[in-house]
Order: sequence, then structure tokens, then C-alpha cells
Amino acid sequence: MDKKHKIILAAISEFAKNGFEKASMDAVAIKAKVAKGTVFYHFKSKSDLFADIVDEGQKKLEKKITKEIEGLESNKDKIEKIIDIEVNFIKKYHDLFLVYLEDVVKKTISFEVINKVIDDGKKTSEFRKDLNVKTASLGLFWMTAMICLNTKKVDSNEIKRLVIGGIMLN
Repeated sequence: MDKKHKIILAAISEFAKNGFEKASMDAVAIKAKVAKGTVFYHFKSKSDLFADIVDEGQKKLEKKITKEIEGLESNKDKIEKIIDIEVNFIKKYHDLFLVYLEDVVKKTISFEVINKVIDDGKKTSEFRKDLNVKTASLGLFWMTAMICLNTKKVDSNEIKRLVIGGIMLN
């Protein structure tokens, strides 16, 4: 494993444990087993390191979603797949997701892939016409995230039932 990757893994652990404000670049260096100068060689600041981690995590999640919903026909199936992907992502990358959430709550975000699926579902009359696309998209993301982070045994079928029940045209 190269030094930059070790630093990123150590930083994910440090940010997840202590949050951005309390995270220490010294602790990142110690956890990565590299000199502090090596950390700053790869990342100009703690903010740059944090931003890099968040951007990479978001790209990884969006790429996986885009790839896996590509062949699905119905928007309902796409939403269900997005929920499965988010649940599995949170389970697999729990610490990374906590870091990502710390950033997400501080800024206005948009989930373009989810927005498109919901908008397409409205256009094809699969989903309710009165849905606000951004609100429904954010609701799907945050409901799934909070259930995953606050429930020991996550039932993605229950999340799907709640989300689909709220957006489908009856």
C-alpha cells in the first residue's frame, strides 16, 4: 500500500472518530505510520485532505449507482437498487460515510442520479406528479442513511417499502 493511501485510510479513521474540527494531522501521521511532513507533502492542509476524502467517497458512490441502474427499465426498480447500494455502501464504508456526512450537512447538496430517476418517474407517471424532485431525493438519501446508522440490523426491504410507498402513483 502506498503512503498516500495509508494517509487517506488513517485520515478517514481520524475524521470519523473526532470530526473535522478535533481531528489532528499528527494523529493521522501516527496512524498512517508516516512522518507528518509526508502527510503535508500529499495534502496541503487538513481541509484539502478532508475534501479529497469526501470527493472520492461521493464519486465512488455515484459511479456505483450509475453503473448498477444502467440496465434497469423501471424507475421503481432503479430507486430500489439505489437504496440497496446506499445500505451496502454504508455497511462497507461506515467510517468513510461518517466523514462524508459531516461534510454533507454543512452545504447544499444535490444527488443528480437520484434526482434524474425521480424526475423520469414523474414524467412516465410511475411516480406522483406532485413530488418535489429535490425533496424526494434528499428524503431517500437521509432516511436510508439515518436508518443504517441507527439500526443494528438494517432491513433494506423496509426502507424500500417506506420510500416507494411515498413516491409511487397509486
